[in-house]
Amino acid sequence: MKETHISTVFIAGERVYKVKKAITLPFLDYGTLALRRNFCEEEIRLNRRLAPHLYLGVRGIVADDGGFRLAASDAPGAIEYAVEMRRVDCDRTLEALVVAGAADAGTIEQVTRWIIDFHARAPRAAASCGSPEDVKARQDENLRSTLGFVGAVLDARVHATAERFSDSFVLGRRREITERTGAGRVREGHGDLRAEHVVLDDTGIAALDCV
Repeated sequence: MKETHISTVFIAGERVYKVKKAITLPFLDYGTLALRRNFCEEEIRLNRRLAPHLYLGVRGIVADDGGFRLAASDAPGAIEYAVEMRRVDCDRTLEALVVAGAADAGTIEQVTRWIIDFHARAPRAAASCGSPEDVKARQDENLRSTLGFVGAVLDARVHATAERFSDSFVLGRRREITERTGAGRVREGHGDLRAEHVVLDDTGIAALDCV
């Protein structure tokens, strides 16, 4: 079992089951069972674009003889839901290949072209997404969320500097940000694409954990 700040992940042989925590944060709401089921379904929809062979579906979790068992996603009486995935070989992530010295310039070019092709085909985001106002609102929310850590794990001057930089960036680049949105350059992409999320194996290239 592994935990992230928003999920509990169970590794069982060749399968992985990700259960969303019943939490509400400024950037997500998993506060009800219905919402957690909905976001499990959304996770499958979004991630199948980049890893169709790894994201198998949504499973219900039901009570059974003093314990619990997996069931169909529409099973009556489900007390929770999980995203079911095939387990990947962690040695085949781009991060692991780079650390091992097994990723050369050709590997990086292959991954880059794959990402470019995906972005070219990805649906455009809503018109309001990526606007200067939207970017500013997201930055402000992040800054508000970190205020509680100022003086404990975050230096006050660092936080103030980040706030000034964020405000000046949006103000100074307002025209470019607006043009980018108007040109349809804001797409429904991956949202958290890191080297550890890219897998290169016998099936080709895949990317996990799209948000």
